[in-house]
Order: sequence, then structure tokens, then C-alpha cells
Amino acid sequence: MSARSLFEQLEERLEGQVPQQDDLLQALLDSLFDGVIVIDQNGHVRAMNAAVETIFGCKASELIGRDASSLMPLTGIRQTGKAAPGQAEGVACGDELTGRRSNGTAFPMVVNLSQATIDGEAMKVAVVRDLTEHRRAEETIRELALNDGLTGLANRDLFHRRLEEAFRSAAQRGCLVALMVLNLDGFKSVNDNYGHTIGDALLKHVARRLEKVTRKGDTVARLGSDEFAVVMVGLEKPDAIRGLAARILADLSKPVTLEGSLLRTGASIGIAFYPRDDTDPDELIRKADTALEAAKGTGRGTYRLYDEIMDAPARAAKVLEADLRLAVVRNEFELFYQPKLCIDGRRVTGAEALVRWRHPTRGIVSPGDFIPIAESSDLMVHLGEWVLRAACEQAKAWQDSGFPSLPVAVNISARQFRDSDFVAALKRTLQETGLDPRLLELEITEGMMMEDTEQVIDEFHLIHDLGVEISIDDFGTGYSSLAYLKRFPVHRLKIDRSFVRDLTTEPDGAAITEAVIKMGHSLNLKVIAEGVELEEQVTYLRSKGCDELQGFLFSQPLPSRDFASWLTSWKRPIAV
Repeated sequence: MSARSLFEQLEERLEGQVPQQDDLLQALLDSLFDGVIVIDQNGHVRAMNAAVETIFGCKASELIGRDASSLMPLTGIRQTGKAAPGQAEGVACGDELTGRRSNGTAFPMVVNLSQATIDGEAMKVAVVRDLTEHRRAEETIRELALNDGLTGLANRDLFHRRLEEAFRSAAQRGCLVALMVLNLDGFKSVNDNYGHTIGDALLKHVARRLEKVTRKGDTVARLGSDEFAVVMVGLEKPDAIRGLAARILADLSKPVTLEGSLLRTGASIGIAFYPRDDTDPDELIRKADTALEAAKGTGRGTYRLYDEIMDAPARAAKVLEADLRLAVVRNEFELFYQPKLCIDGRRVTGAEALVRWRHPTRGIVSPGDFIPIAESSDLMVHLGEWVLRAACEQAKAWQDSGFPSLPVAVNISARQFRDSDFVAALKRTLQETGLDPRLLELEITEGMMMEDTEQVIDEFHLIHDLGVEISIDDFGTGYSSLAYLKRFPVHRLKIDRSFVRDLTTEPDGAAITEAVIKMGHSLNLKVIAEGVELEEQVTYLRSKGCDELQGFLFSQPLPSRDFASWLTSWKRPIAV
């Protein structure tokens, strides 16, 4: 029923024209969620429906004849112009007002006020809506939008707001803001070993501990996963934060039993200050993160205050990245080759292609310095494609110049391998260079096999179908088992150099090396040891049945021309 017809029936009822419909109309009015109040010219309540009793918390008998202004403000409500014929006059806009219940408590409401002439008397009809539940729902939505769903702490959005508010407050008061960012040490292992339910319980525990040790006005936030932040305002000196940081570290290092599991964890903390370290919120966050990384770098379980010297490596990395982008354009890269030999050291079985960067002012830049930068940017795929093509072209050139067919191994980065065009680019490179696929070997790290296993297996089979061999590099540093490894079409395992280095000094290194050799042979795979530098290592590897050797004992990586010379002159036997 429309508001107009409702008012018409109400008017008729009050005039006594349709008394036979009184019960029906009252039932209709009482069924409404909103309250309906008829107010006479003196401002007294003349009639009402049942919803009014619920809204104002009193009976109709207490309201009839009462001054309506004691329930709600009636002055200042905006009225519309004159109504059209047959409509209620002057319907008010729905402004939010404050009502008052019978017990004196205030509540938010909207009143739509209209005028009507009833039995020759001007009346007002107020339609009242209680907004209490609506406001509660809005508050719940706000909390969900600004608070972390798991811990109830401020989320990243609210954290940024509070940080900016703290900046403004500190600027007015002339004090410091301390921003503390915190990571749990070993949180991933908790999830891996105990499951995400225990991991979530740990995060909740950390949230409660942080709330307990910080001040009431401080903001404690969860920024994501196991990363938390604390914003503190009102500090006079930076050293004032040291005590709190030490208490947090001590508290979180205590063993805790969650869901029946005893957990031992800890934390690392980075701290930066406004305005001492920066006046920009995003930059202050970055600098606190930089201090956190410095804390992790010192062995974890500690805190560090930001110092501009911490940014030196980052600045150097940015300069190197800019130079690296120019190097791609200027073609400043070169491949060096390190030989692989059979176990007796007499026959060269292949070579590993290793990229070097001839910087115009720095000279040769180590791959350890620029490969991580390329990996973290968009340069790695392009650089990887260049290395693959250059190695194939060199292998084909050696073959065409009369050298025996010599397989060349190329390291494939995780970023390059995950590129959707990788297999197609590999096939295209082989076709365009004319290299026999059997003379190319791809070295892929064990860790790359553990990511998205089924897709990796599919990629391996596509590579295998091309005729290209696959070697698992750095083997022994991951978690591959015999059952897991046999699913991959690989040809060779490469024992990580760290185990080879410890062969003659650490029992664990020798044990792992022997286990890798046995595992490889059980799967009919060849096993090569890299990083061989001592005759004693050769003796041990030969005694355990290792198939191939690579290392400085035979040759350091050499430019292609020098490698070709070395290849023709190598006749050195290895001692038995």
C-alpha cells in the first residue's frame, strides 16, 4: 500500500467515515516495521501504531496525549513544497535525527513528516524508522573492512590511516613516532610441520601478546601472513623503544602450547622513526623493513634500528640494475665454459656454460652479483634466452670446426623456466642454430622441481621429447625422495659443491654424497660432483662410483677460445 493511500485511510478513520475497517487498518498499521505517529496542532500524540511502542520503549497509553517533541525533534525538519491534489501535503526529507527512549537513552532515527487535514483539523503524520540496527551493521562492516579477520588487529588499510594520524599528532606535539615491523622466525616450518590450524592459533597468540605489552594508544596491526607492525607515538628519544623491543622478543621466544602442540618460535624486529628517518609514510615503512632485513641477517631473534648505512646495498643494487639493463642492450655478456670429465679424469664429457658480464668500468662482474638482480626483475628471461642461444651456437661452431661432439650444459633460472614460452623458445633455438638436441643439457635446480610438481613434470617430458637431456643441479639441498624423483624424466644428478667441499672433513658431507650416488644409480642416472678441488675428493668419489667430475682441480671457467685450447691439450691423469 502506498504512503498516500495509507494517509487517506488514516484520515478517513479519524473522521469516523469507515468505522467498519478500523480493525483491518489498525492491523495494517501494526504490521509496519516503521512507527507511525499522528500529531495534532498542539504537538500532542493523537494516534500511533504498535511499532512506536517498540521504538520508544513505552506503551501507547503512555504516549497518547504526550508532547511529541519529548520523543523527537520536530523543528528544523525540511518540508517539501505544496503537495499535488489528493496527496499528503509537505512530505519531509528523511534527515537523520536523534530520538529518545522512555528510559532516557538516545538513538539514531529517520523521520519522514507529512501534513494532512483530518476532520477539518491540520495534523502531522510522522513515519519513524529506528536506525540502531542499521548503524550496528555499518559498524560491523567497518570493522571487517579495517580489521584483520583472523586476529582482530588493525589490517593494512587501518594501519596506514593510523600511521598518518600519528605523523600529524607527532608534528603538533613535537615528539617521535616509532614504527616497528616484526616477522616470526620459523613460521613456515610451523605451518609445514603442524598444519595451518596450529599456524593460525600461533598468529592469534602473537596478536594477543603484542596487544598486552604495548600501550593502550598504540596501534598493533597484522600486515599479512606472519608480518606485524606497531605504531607508537609520544616518544621523546629513539632509545625509548629498545626496552619494548627487548620485551617483545623475550616474550615471543617463550615456548607455548597451542592445540596440544608445544611450539618454540621467535621474532625479528626492524624499527624506524618519524621524523628522524623519514617524513613520508611509505618511505618510513620501507626503512623499517630494511632494518628488519638487517635484523634477520644478524641471525634472527633480535631487533635493529634503521641506519642509512643499511640502504647502501640497496642503492648499489639499483645502480647495478640500471647498468644491467644497458648491458643487455650493449651485449656486454660473454659465456665462459668449465669442463666436465669422466671419473678417471682422462676424457672430457662435456662443458657447462657460465655467463659473465664484462662491465665497462668494473671489469668482470660475478654472476653471484648480477644474477639475483636479474631474477628479481624482468631481465632474467631475456638474459636466459641469450645464454641458451649463445651456448647452442658455440657448441655447433665447435662441432663444425672438427672438435668431437661435446655436450654443453646451460643453467635455467626459475623465472625463465616458468615462462609460458620456454619450451617453444627452446625448440626454436635448436632449429635456428642447427644444434643436435642430444648435445644440449639443461641444468635445473632441485628446488624448482618442488614448485607446482605436475606442471614441472609435464614441462620435463616436453623437453625430453625434444631430445634434450636434463640435469638436476645442487642436488641434496632440497627434499627429493627416491619415489618423488623417479617421476621426472631426468638424466643426471649433480651433487652440490657444499657436500663435495666437506667430503674429507665432515661425516655428513660424505654420507650425503654417498646417498646421492646410490640414489642416482638406482634410477639409472649418471651422477656428477661439482666443486672438485682436491685429489682426496677425487679418490673418495671414485671409490663410491661417482660418474663425472667438475671443478677447479681441472680448470676454472674459460672464455670459448681459451677453452678450445685447453680442450686440445688436456692429458693430465688423475692419481689413483
